[in-house]
Amino acid sequence: MTEIGVAFQTDKPPGRYGALAAAAEGYGFDVVSVFADLLYQPPLPALLEMARATSRVRLGAACLNPYTQHPYEIAGGLCALDAVSGGRGYLGLARGAWLGAIGIAQRRPLDCLRDTAGIVRALLSGDSRGYAGADRGGQVPGGGGVARSGRLAAVRSG
Repeated sequence: MTEIGVAFQTDKPPGRYGALAAAAEGYGFDVVSVFADLLYQPPLPALLEMARATSRVRLGAACLNPYTQHPYEIAGGLCALDAVSGGRGYLGLARGAWLGAIGIAQRRPLDCLRDTAGIVRALLSGDSRGYAGADRGGQVPGGGGVARSGRLAAVRSG
């Protein structure tokens, strides 16, 4: 099935994102994204506002990068979005552009992206075995995972 989406920059005042997402949903878009560009507002507050104003579209950031945000934080944000949206959240990952210009090295980007996706999957599934990755320095404990239910993210201790 082909989906058509639209994305917005996070440069708007709070209260504006819900109306934009509702209009996009009304126009028949399937996906609504917000950019996760540095030097702009983070995407999660806008996405949570959009989730409350829509009922059908899938919602997510385009895209998060694992060099400025740890996979545990990514998983927690995705869990919160998924809970507020009734299961419509999605995760977009990218290595990020121009991070080197602000002093952030992007070592082994494909390994880092693969490992980040694996860690997030393990956390969201509640897999207590964790994830052993090539880029993230060995075993990353799942610790019982991030609870993915009808409530906000809660990291349970192992």
